[in-house]
Amino acid sequence: MRIVVLTQRDRGGGAEFVARTWAAFLEKGGHEVSFVTTSAPEGEPVDGFRYLRDAGSGPWPPVRAFRAHVREWRPDVVLSLLTYPNLVALLATRFLPGRPPVVISERNVPSVLLREQGVSQRLQLRLAQLLYRRASAVVAISHPVAADLVAAFSVDPARCTVVPNPATAKLGDGRPSARSERAGDAITLVLPCRLVPQKDPLLVLAVARTLAARGRAVSITVFGAGPLAGRLTAEADRAGVRVDMAGWQEEWFRHCPPGSVVCLPSRVEGFGNVFVEATAMGIPVVTTSTALGVADAVVPGMTGYLAATRDPEELADLVEAADRLPVPEVGGWLREFSPEESTAKLERVLHRQVTR
Repeated sequence: MRIVVLTQRDRGGGAEFVARTWAAFLEKGGHEVSFVTTSAPEGEPVDGFRYLRDAGSGPWPPVRAFRAHVREWRPDVVLSLLTYPNLVALLATRFLPGRPPVVISERNVPSVLLREQGVSQRLQLRLAQLLYRRASAVVAISHPVAADLVAAFSVDPARCTVVPNPATAKLGDGRPSARSERAGDAITLVLPCRLVPQKDPLLVLAVARTLAARGRAVSITVFGAGPLAGRLTAEADRAGVRVDMAGWQEEWFRHCPPGSVVCLPSRVEGFGNVFVEATAMGIPVVTTSTALGVADAVVPGMTGYLAATRDPEELADLVEAADRLPVPEVGGWLREFSPEESTAKLERVLHRQVTR
């Protein structure tokens, strides 16, 4: 198959990592892949990538440029990831003679996330509600995302498939058979994310204060950066909680101290690669059921816990319970998130569209 993979950027972000992983494994499987991004290069252009616009150009040039690329390259199928690239793919190929099948993929819960953002994202939400039903097929990152696409975007359930993320792609071979040695009452809350309102990092600080009041020696390790970094560190200083701002690291899960528990109380998530990565390295996780997509990334009572509320007391209870969990036997579950299994499921979706 000749496959165009369209995403927003050439690097950074979880969706971009997934797109590159899928593209690499599709090429390894003998398919011809054209990798296209709707944004200008993030630094030096990447060899082999096609960029649809220069820095500062408006939202419509990528639609025209992608239409020209599809007409010139003549793919068998188009695969797009994220809301804006999905809209570009659907608009660019609409009424195009010999239009290839367009398979779109959502990586979050769009009806929730886009509504909470700016005017541009709310416009994207309205367009998606009009256009998503016209996609040849829809790939969801998790079952809650699939339910959102069917309920809020009128996607035909028969056209919607859940393809697990290739979340173990960065792990390599081998995983621990036991947790690293615990440090008595010490516990480290690990926050592997961008420090933005969607992730609610300040709630982790409230959890840390609750644990400290119970006599636990608690600290926070942050793998990430963002606009809430200054506020987090300032409030932690006032609360007397030590925060290690470690910056984003692709293999953050190899740098967690003993006694670590990933605590990520996101307001909404499409899935949560970091939960699978943590589990594979024997690190328990705690998050909130209200984040929706995380339900596919956590096995309650084995890999960690899902809080029913956003109450710091409940989250602190679950952090302490997670800290006592042994490393679970979930090898079969983890294989579902391997790049081989993920790409194989995706390949079946694409092939079905090409051969219809």
